[in-house]
Amino acid sequence: MSTQQGIWFADQVATRRNAYVIAHAIELSGMIDLAHLEEAIGLGLSEADTVMAQYGEDETGAWQMTHAGSVPPVDHIDVSTEADPEAAARRFMQEDIDADLDVNGKRPLCYQALIHLGDSGGNKRLFWYQRYHHVMLDGFSFTALTRRVADIYSALSEGHAVTAFPFRSVSEVIEERVPMRCPKLVLQIANIGALIAAIFHRKPRLRSAADMKGTGISFCAP
Repeated sequence: MSTQQGIWFADQVATRRNAYVIAHAIELSGMIDLAHLEEAIGLGLSEADTVMAQYGEDETGAWQMTHAGSVPPVDHIDVSTEADPEAAARRFMQEDIDADLDVNGKRPLCYQALIHLGDSGGNKRLFWYQRYHHVMLDGFSFTALTRRVADIYSALSEGHAVTAFPFRSVSEVIEERVPMRCPKLVLQIANIGALIAAIFHRKPRLRSAADMKGTGISFCAP
């Protein structure tokens, strides 16, 4: 049984409905271009087939269908007027993590938020908060996707062309590893572990743009 298949079935029987939340926050500060950052997040997510997929189950078993979802909007949360903005931001993130998140539930399996802590003289301070269901990403692919977004942001901010899509698509991996059984791109969850590893086979370079430097804050469900 693959790791992702195990996550799928464990999610179905878990008594705690947020057992497979994975989340991370990066503190950003400086002359941050919010429009470019939001665009970079959207472009990065759109390239990740496992994030832009829908998951389900029928009489044949569990499946993943790619290109079935839309890019989730980036939420903007302003806690700058709170007595302790950082504490308020952490409460917001913890509440999101604590909420139910199961594969078959109503909440989006991917959530992105820019949490605004304050602005002084044009220098912004915020948390970039990402939350996914573990069936979409593992630790390595989470990091690779974050680095890809940082690379896109750097290119947009510096007026350069965005580098070529660095990941392999699910369909390319299927052609090599999984015999096609029907015209629809439906994948057994048992194959997702190998698929994720192959899709994120390249490690995108993280540019050293000061605006994208920050302190990573990892969260997990209690």
